[in-house]
Amino acid sequence: MILFNTSFHTLNSVSDKFHRWITETYLPAITRNDRLGTPTFLKILLQTDPECQSFAVQFTADDENTARLWEENEGADLYEAIRHEFGDSVMFFHTHMEILS
Repeated sequence: MILFNTSFHTLNSVSDKFHRWITETYLPAITRNDRLGTPTFLKILLQTDPECQSFAVQFTADDENTARLWEENEGADLYEAIRHEFGDSVMFFHTHMEILS
């Protein structure tokens, strides 16, 4: 089982808009894919910059190939939409992790 994590770092000025976009667009796109587990949207409490907020979205996939296919297809479209909508105000990165227990 693979845990797919995307961490997001947003400027405070767009964090409310970003939160709405995640809940209205990103999370529903994940739940439409029956190969993925239910996503969880989290706020990262460690604050590295007072002008920013950090969030993460996590979901599971049965295997690395399923996670990679989602990232290369549906995920790529969503990440392009984030770049278009928020520009440099939102940065993000992905991590695939194997669930051991």
